Amino acid sequence: MSKILLIDDDSQVNDVVKTSLELLGHTVWTAENAHDAVVAMKDMNPDLTFVDYVLPGSLGLDLIKRLSASHPNAACFLATGMADFSLLKQALRAGAHSMLSKPYRLTDLSELIDLALLLETACQAESGTADLKLERISLSCPSAQGVRSEDLALLMTFARQHDMAPNAVSHDLPIVAAALMNNAATHGSSTEAGAEYCTNLENSDDALMLEVCSSGPEFDWRKTLARCQTGMEKGRASGLQLVLALSDDFSFAEGGRIAKARILKRRTSA
Repeated sequence: MSKILLIDDDSQVNDVVKTSLELLGHTVWTAENAHDAVVAMKDMNPDLTFVDYVLPGSLGLDLIKRLSASHPNAACFLATGMADFSLLKQALRAGAHSMLSKPYRLTDLSELIDLALLLETACQAESGTADLKLERISLSCPSAQGVRSEDLALLMTFARQHDMAPNAVSHDLPIVAAALMNNAATHGSSTEAGAEYCTNLENSDDALMLEVCSSGPEFDWRKTLARCQTGMEKGRASGLQLVLALSDDFSFAEGGRIAKARILKRRTSA
């Protein structure tokens, strides 16, 4: 189970969420301001943090930047009452791994904890020792197994060996890949036994091109992407919203069966 730090200036919110997560077996600490949060991060070294957007004397985005710099291995999630896509983009650029829009459910928290664990496991498995200096790698991924940390680790190793910035290797790429792979496994692949989807990562001069190819039905992907950018529902951000916020270019092909994301190796600004 995870060690979790909740940061919210509303003590009642902290108490309710803390009790709920402890019932699931997690170890939980709370803080009500940025100063106490920084101290708690140093003392407790949690696996992940949930940070409220508005804190006494500070914005959650500023605190996420500080925590991401001092504890890069701890996943951060922004919690806010603003269901806004532009804020999601700011949060992810600041170092957050996703965003919660209040009111959210316990299942939303649990899914983000699962995402944090998946990314942490992938980072631990990414040794960088494999020789992946080919210009393209392809992975066959069983739909029934969901997203495997070892597949994410291979993508991260490929990215590191092609000179992608460290924060993009450990943050941008695996979040985008996990979202698209999960979408392919749960929605885009055939329901037949043994169904697979394919994940490809290709090198170019200044970016990596990620493709996730599935065998599922076609869908109106233009309307889907438009909805993702014009509004957010209460709860956690969707996988496609994370992809749109972190990718430098994103589109579908073949009626939605191929998702294509371009991620710059290095960005000049946050």
